[in-house]
Amino acid sequence: MKKILILIASLTLAFTLAACGRGGEANSAPLALPKETKPLTRSENAALDPTLRNSAKDFAARFTAEAVKGHRENVAVSPVSVYLALGLAAECTAGTTHEELMNALKIDDMSLKIGYSDFYRSIISEYTDDKGELSSRVDVTNSIWVDSHVSVKEERLSSLADNYFCYTYAAEFMDDNKSANEAVRDFVKTQTHGLIDQDFELDEKTAFVLINTLYLKEIWDACGNELSLTPRPYDFTQGDGTVKNCNLLHGLYAQGRVYEGDGFTHFYAETNHGYRLKFLVPTDGHTLEEVFTAENLALINDFTDYGGVDEENRTICETRCIFPAFEAEYDEDVKDILKKFGIDKLFSVEECDFSALTDEAIYCKKVQHVTKLEVGRRGIEGAAVTVMQAAPGGIPHDPYTYLHEDFVVDRAFGFVLTDRFGTVLFSGTVNEV
Repeated sequence: MKKILILIASLTLAFTLAACGRGGEANSAPLALPKETKPLTRSENAALDPTLRNSAKDFAARFTAEAVKGHRENVAVSPVSVYLALGLAAECTAGTTHEELMNALKIDDMSLKIGYSDFYRSIISEYTDDKGELSSRVDVTNSIWVDSHVSVKEERLSSLADNYFCYTYAAEFMDDNKSANEAVRDFVKTQTHGLIDQDFELDEKTAFVLINTLYLKEIWDACGNELSLTPRPYDFTQGDGTVKNCNLLHGLYAQGRVYEGDGFTHFYAETNHGYRLKFLVPTDGHTLEEVFTAENLALINDFTDYGGVDEENRTICETRCIFPAFEAEYDEDVKDILKKFGIDKLFSVEECDFSALTDEAIYCKKVQHVTKLEVGRRGIEGAAVTVMQAAPGGIPHDPYTYLHEDFVVDRAFGFVLTDRFGTVLFSGTVNEV
């Protein structure tokens, strides 16, 4: 009988795997610790091979479009959390299981091995205000929790620590299941600063759990001031066609003009440290479901220049998003989504191959993705986690003229939240406010 492996990643994503055969000695101490992790500098990013980041962008568009299908409530997913978790899983697999994962990510072994650590470092960030206090951050953590009865390959754990910044911990899923679940729950809660606090219900047959967590907290301006509310309420048309009369947020002006696509418009609100919350708003006669496609998301993900400077007419256009505060979340098994990307062997009891990590038979039983995102007057906060279980079974200056326009988000919309380097941290749809 095969055992179950679980992978956890911020914005919660849970993979449940299964395997057979147990062995090894109990060990309560950390089994492997990664080297110190520092954010990637802009100069380092400029020299970075874009292969892995482009792969992550492509995956973000495809995964988000599939994840929101059929949902009428607000949905937020963290594509990069899922991507990092799958990359971690790929390092633990071999044979056709490994090949399918690489094909789904659309990347080759060398690019993943060489690029993963720098891509990981490009996501994390930490900023302090003029008082030296932490004002903004993005934290990412990889870890593996191994049951004491399961034998894993130490050289693979060392590789995961060195190249994937992955911690390895011992856990007593078989002998003290309650305590093991509490430890995992406390770990995820701590790494996501309390946003994700839930029992993943890992049973006694759990062999090991892979966890990637992601946490984001960012402010709109350097002083942490709240955005002002519109002096008058707007009629916001919700996903079900009903209208809610509510005050919206006045975003800060950002350089550029509203882009008009086929059946939608989009623009962005920028945070203090250059993160962009991009809004995709259907135009009259079109629905959010119709325009929120992988193709349109890929277009938006790659959009950096909104054409705000008109050299001929010596004008600079700045646009302000007027949008609602909102909350969105997600908590579902995304195994069927990943199967659409060609990942089949990972979920096969007979054919899954985790021999790069352990000689025991492992298969993926479940992939649970959990996220929470809050966009408010002061800023943005979000978290995600991915769980995989294994068990038996620049701007010109004057004399330019400045033009100011408004982009009003007054109907159900899609969104993409990118970091300073364009990586998609969160994305989804908002049907009600």
